[in-house]
Order: sequence, then C-alpha cells, then structure tokens
Amino acid sequence: MIAFWDCCGLEIFSYTGAELVAVTAPEAEYPRYDVPQAVRRVAIRLFFYYTVAIFILGVTVSSNDPMLTLSNDVHPNYPGGFVVMAQRAGLPVVAHLINAAMVIATLSVATGDIYVVVRILFSWY
Repeated sequence: MIAFWDCCGLEIFSYTGAELVAVTAPEAEYPRYDVPQAVRRVAIRLFFYYTVAIFILGVTVSSNDPMLTLSNDVHPNYPGGFVVMAQRAGLPVVAHLINAAMVIATLSVATGDIYVVVRILFSWY
C-alpha cells in the first residue's frame, strides 16, 4: 500500500510543469483566448502521455521482473521501465535511444525551469 501512495506522489509531481503556460501568458498575442486553450491542451496531453506510458509498461514489463531490482554493487544504476522493456524485446539499440531521449527531455525541463525562474526574478524589478 505504501508503494501505491509513493507512486501517486511521483505521478502528481510529474504533472507539474503546466505552470509554464501561466508564466508565458503575458507574451501571448491574445492571452484571453490563447491561455485557456493552451491549458486545456497541456492537461489533455499530459494525461494522455502518462496514461499511455503506464499502460504500455504495465502490459510489457512484469512488476516482479528481476531487472527492476538490479540495485547492487554489480549494477548500481536502475535501468528504468522503458529500458527494461527494450532489453526484454531484444532491442539494445532502442534502450540507448530511450536513454538519450530521457537526457534530452531532462535538459528541456531544466531549460524551461531556468526560463521560469528568470522570468519571475525579472518580474520583481
């Protein structure tokens, strides 16, 4: 039961980022029309992407897969669900592509966060 609530907490944390729409609202040409439309689109896309990802991982990777518990001295890094899925399918190149996509997504989120911080700091002056 604790794992379920931990997963729910991680999911709620994953949905953060939609505030970028509100921070960039003053730059919109027609904010009264564009911002509500953008919020709806972001919410729908986040829900769709996470739901599809959870469904695909749930169908392809077992929860008791031994590769998901490879946290020991031999393998100190957790491979991740999508990487396990690609390795179990026999596609090692796809596992590397997934890792590259995760690094690019992390850099993208970091860039967005830096933008929000700078935007908020400049709004104080």
